[in-house]
Amino acid sequence: RLLAPSEDTEYALDWAPSYAEGLAQVRQGGHDLYLVDYMLGPHSGLDFLRDAALIPCGAPILLLAGLGSPELNREAIARGAADYLLKGNLTADQLKRAARYALERDKVIRELRQKGEWFKALIENSLDGVCIVEKDGTTSYLSPSIEPMLGYTPEERTGKNCFELIHPEDAHLVERALTDLFGAPGRDRRVEFRFKHKNGSWRFIEAAAMRQVSTAPALQGVVHHHRDISDQTSAVEVLRHS
Repeated sequence: RLLAPSEDTEYALDWAPSYAEGLAQVRQGGHDLYLVDYMLGPHSGLDFLRDAALIPCGAPILLLAGLGSPELNREAIARGAADYLLKGNLTADQLKRAARYALERDKVIRELRQKGEWFKALIENSLDGVCIVEKDGTTSYLSPSIEPMLGYTPEERTGKNCFELIHPEDAHLVERALTDLFGAPGRDRRVEFRFKHKNGSWRFIEAAAMRQVSTAPALQGVVHHHRDISDQTSAVEVLRHS
């Protein structure tokens, strides 16, 4: 009755007469939204949220309860409910608004996840390296391209200080660049320096760095793209000697 056809939206409803059938419908997919009662015989809506997350559920869930409490509300949201609604005074507008909000939020999350996966694939398959460095030189992220470039796996150098492997004569250049970038977010700097390969040799690295203006904790460091220019540098030296 609350979701009767209206001018803005028309809902097609499927009814699950049991807890097991409800989970079976979640497993089959094909629904945009799930409405789940809190009282489900020997089970509860919280149990359903837990079991649906293990499937996993591909659509938002609205939990409907007869009685409410702040603790139950928090527990429902913590277990993945898109919203927690009290049935006693629930109106058609409230239910439709909650459904519309849950669907719009789910759409945004899916789009962000797709973009995140796309950018992750782009970075991880790039020939150039991507690195995030904190103010003290600690490396918080390294793309997989560091291994063919410098011999280290990302796990070997993540959390370590990059200055440990920068040539002592070039360390001041990198330090000055970091200081400038942390002092003026949004600017970019290019710097060339020597970095020790895992085999002990020195490789010439060109880095283009920028500190993003962001409130996200993961983006508080300097993001820089780097590439090995040792071959080009060697060619220039040969030409210079000639």
